[in-house]
Amino acid sequence: MSKYIFAEQFFLENNVTGPGYLEIIEGKFGGFYKEKPNTSKEILDYTGYSIAPGLVDTHIHGFKNHDLMATDAAGLNVISEGLLSCGVTSFLATTLTSSTEKLDQVVKLVGDNYKQITGAKIKGIFLEGPFFTEKYKGAQNPKYFGDPTIEKLKKWQELSSGTIKKIALAPERTGVSEFIEYAAKDHINVALGHSDATYEEAKLAVEKGASIFVHTYNGMRPLNHR
Repeated sequence: MSKYIFAEQFFLENNVTGPGYLEIIEGKFGGFYKEKPNTSKEILDYTGYSIAPGLVDTHIHGFKNHDLMATDAAGLNVISEGLLSCGVTSFLATTLTSSTEKLDQVVKLVGDNYKQITGAKIKGIFLEGPFFTEKYKGAQNPKYFGDPTIEKLKKWQELSSGTIKKIALAPERTGVSEFIEYAAKDHINVALGHSDATYEEAKLAVEKGASIFVHTYNGMRPLNHR
């Protein structure tokens, strides 16, 4: 089933253009046409509007009074629908540091329900913690901080139906190098954050496969002026 959208302006892959008509085929972008298509298919009139690709939120803990750490399948859908209403079409459901048992429950919740939500699509889970340092804990609960283990990650990945796509940790923790190497091989993006790491510790983590920084210049050791 396909249809067309008419609007004043379109943000396409390589340029901004308009007015014109954008074809939508099974929920995906098709061709763009300057002239009105000769068709009997539905044309949605968005005169005065601009059309752009949906936003992707890779770090969000909840929305609409629902927190991922304290919700259920219905609440997960409320988050999804709320994000879609703001132009977000996909997101990473983001956890907070908690007990192993609680994280077990949360990742399983997402793994069991991510295909059924009706709003913005869940593209995976971002595990923010629990492998941080107390000095730069921010809003994370230090009671549950600890060193990373591959066994925990394997368990969470199994419970989540393989949806863990990103994890943040402090690179000065014991066992980080082996953990990062394993995660990277499993196509999990590793981020550094909530950390008191030295330059050398952070550099080693990057060499092992870490590729993202979280709360840069904020939840981290300050830089010297030289």
